[in-house]
Amino acid sequence: MPYPPGVSYLVIQGNCSQGPTHIAGSVFKYGYDFGMDIGTSVYASRPGIVIGVDERNADFNGANAAANYVWVRHDDGTIGRYWHLTRNGALVDVMLRVAAGDLIALSGATGLDREPHLHFDEAECGPNTCQTTPVDFRNTRANPSGLQQGESYIAQ
Repeated sequence: MPYPPGVSYLVIQGNCSQGPTHIAGSVFKYGYDFGMDIGTSVYASRPGIVIGVDERNADFNGANAAANYVWVRHDDGTIGRYWHLTRNGALVDVMLRVAAGDLIALSGATGLDREPHLHFDEAECGPNTCQTTPVDFRNTRANPSGLQQGESYIAQ
């Protein structure tokens, strides 16, 4: 989970949901949105190297505006992506190696959103696009069909 043990957050949009952005066929279809207040601590879900950071955008900057993010390339080549971070909310720099559980960012409300939250996904990226992949969260209760929208999950 992209948050610490003992804490839970509501899944406000699950994977392959009815929308608005995680619908089947979307490049974000396997993403999760966790309802988090602006400034909530975000942690690396897996170890890797930070390959992308953007933290220049203001919260509630507009539906078609850019979202702040931190991207971490895992050892298997997938990329953990943490979106909608607050302005100046990246707490890591590109090329930094992070361990699972390291504090990496602060959540926010940038880009396409209706409320403050953290969008998390893992993706396989090529030269022109990234496609999200299914995520198996091992540090919470069993979720064989993915985390369910409208439910909260405690990180263990």
